[in-house]
Amino acid sequence: MNQYSLRMADRVKAEQELITAVRKATNTDETAPKRKHVRNCIVFTHDFKTSMPVWESMKSQPLKANDVQCFKAIITLHKLIREGHHVTIQEALTQTKFLEDLAHGLGGGVHNGWQNYSVLIRAYINFLLAKL
Repeated sequence: MNQYSLRMADRVKAEQELITAVRKATNTDETAPKRKHVRNCIVFTHDFKTSMPVWESMKSQPLKANDVQCFKAIITLHKLIREGHHVTIQEALTQTKFLEDLAHGLGGGVHNGWQNYSVLIRAYINFLLAKL
């Protein structure tokens, strides 16, 4: 086995672990994303010098179906942009349409108690877009 195939196998394994980390960081529990899952995403960007697999994993999650899950995804992306590899900022600029779609595609969720995060989500996305 040559060195290229070993690196490719490492990349495939890392991407599988990334998908799991994104899924766990954006679960529907009404708690902050666990630092270890967010950290896995950040380390991935430094190891492979790209954040595109993180964005693709986020896009595969049903974020518009649950306000809590969407809010946790935005928190995770914010931390990724701040602490990830420097190329993450450039790649985030190409994902502004995804962020805008998240802000406008919310159904509003449940309207009792603390379940309606839609106003907070829109404000957070507007903040991120302004900073980018």
